[in-house]
Amino acid sequence: MQSASPPLARRVVTWERAAARWGSRMTTTPGRLRLAAGAILVGLLVLAIVGTGALRARQRATTAVSRQGGLLVGAEVIYSSLADADATATNTFLTTLEPPQRRQVYVNDLATATKELARVAGQAGTSNEAADAIAVITKDLPTYSGLIESARANNRLGYPVGAAYLREASSLMQTEVLPAAGQLYQVEAGRLDRAYNSGRSALDPIGMVLAAAVALLVLAGTQLFVARRTNRVMNPLLVVASILTIVLVGWSVVAFSFSGNRLKEAQAKGSDPVQLLSSARILLSRAQVDENLALVARGSGSQYLADFDAVTAELGPADGSSGLLDRAQAVGGDGLVPLAGPGSLYASYLKAHDMVLKAENGNQFATAVELATGSSRGEQLLAATELSDALNTRINQAQTVFGTKAVAATHDLARLSLGVIGLLVLAALLAFLGIEQRINEYR
Repeated sequence: MQSASPPLARRVVTWERAAARWGSRMTTTPGRLRLAAGAILVGLLVLAIVGTGALRARQRATTAVSRQGGLLVGAEVIYSSLADADATATNTFLTTLEPPQRRQVYVNDLATATKELARVAGQAGTSNEAADAIAVITKDLPTYSGLIESARANNRLGYPVGAAYLREASSLMQTEVLPAAGQLYQVEAGRLDRAYNSGRSALDPIGMVLAAAVALLVLAGTQLFVARRTNRVMNPLLVVASILTIVLVGWSVVAFSFSGNRLKEAQAKGSDPVQLLSSARILLSRAQVDENLALVARGSGSQYLADFDAVTAELGPADGSSGLLDRAQAVGGDGLVPLAGPGSLYASYLKAHDMVLKAENGNQFATAVELATGSSRGEQLLAATELSDALNTRINQAQTVFGTKAVAATHDLARLSLGVIGLLVLAALLAFLGIEQRINEYR
């Protein structure tokens, strides 16, 4: 045991002497310059880590906005297609001979909803709410279409039970399928809002500015130390390294700001108007269903007319002084057909409804059906179709704006991803060379 002590003691002494020599070297000007170089490299490394993390967080957010925007549009298509299908099915039921073109509209609506449901289901992720909504739609939609086919078959044969099948089908759509589609829409809208908030968060640029401030303080302190010890006003390479750091931070802040503004425009001029216009279009389909079912009931459909009044109250009065259509009026560019107001599409729709209601209350059901279905003059169906088309035009415009702004937000950050690493590596190299020049003067 005693023979092992001298070698151990010698090793301890050796380490103590090495530490003392290293400590004495670090108190010299070259040693302090090496410490400064290490501090600069650490500061720039921290800035690189913080900057890269902030940039990737923003890029994930902008990518999520584009993805969630697509899913939100898909959910809207599912909802509106199903609502339109129900409106078409109840309308064509009123005619003894079903118009082939109206039948095809119904078939196309269901096909569109089914296709979009499969796409959204494949991309909706692990949300339990979204999965539950998709499960309800998937389960009930075949039942709905089966009831509609039973209603059609019995209607062609002149059996009154066809109306019962139709009411059951429409009730299933209005109380189960559409609420599930609405839930899916709300889930995707909530995800999109969270992506917007993440993409406009101030924490990313603030963190980068703070990390850059630390790195610049180290660079400035080193520059001041070198100036005092070497009697030089400045070290050009250190100055350039500092300038590159400032340029990088300025570039990052500007890029983050531009990207955030693009996302703000994507929301204000894109996704928000889409939600507003889609709500109006869905309510219009619901109003059509109410009126059609009231006609099917032949005088005993007061509950449907009451719901029609509630829906149109939400859409607003004919003069466009308030309501959902009044707000939707401001969406879109110049040259679009007015939605609400005197002489507008909505005013024509309500006027046609009054004509249908007047004929129905006067027990002129044949005339009311002609007005509602288009089998003769078709004022009600024509007005509803034109108003729906006008809403679709605005929706398509808003979706285009959303897509353009969301892509632009991603592009604003694309070049910065290379700039963060490139400029910081260059700044670190220049700072190291600048300090090495001064250290070499002492050799």
